[in-house]
Amino acid sequence: NPLTITGNAVLGDGTADSVTGITTLSVSGTTLIRTATITSTGSQTYSGAVTVGADTTLTASDTNAVVRMADAVNSDSTSTPRALSVTASGSSGNAVLDGTVGASAPLRTLAVTASDIDLNGGAVTTTSTQTYTGPVTLGADTTLTGAGITLGSSLNSDGTARSLAINDSGTTTLTG
Repeated sequence: NPLTITGNAVLGDGTADSVTGITTLSVSGTTLIRTATITSTGSQTYSGAVTVGADTTLTASDTNAVVRMADAVNSDSTSTPRALSVTASGSSGNAVLDGTVGASAPLRTLAVTASDIDLNGGAVTTTSTQTYTGPVTLGADTTLTGAGITLGSSLNSDGTARSLAINDSGTTTLTG
């Protein structure tokens, strides 16, 4: 059961809500996420800006599933930073963050787990931890800002030399 939304979307109206039982999810416009869980067997694509209005977990489980956020990702308010967890759990799963994360309203935490994690937006800002579980590929010069940043696997560029700046008010852990 694919879910395709042409235009803007509001997913959920409270943290007790969940979006499950879908094969793929595609939103062509902006997305406001106000649910705790969005789970698909296949890929999830958010083409417009994403606003996280609740602590949220996005999970795509097929072997080649991709969770792609093609534009900026922000919390709904600077006074209520939200937690975002993104998992593409298949053996070739990919998480792609094409836009900035937390530039106008930082997330509280960001946890990304995938066989390949692509950071293409240039900046990720959280008020607390960032955890990347899987190889990270930089598609742009990138600045990570938070309090406890962990890169748990290899770190590479997309073939073009890229810079990485880590502004961490906690402990930075590089284990790859």
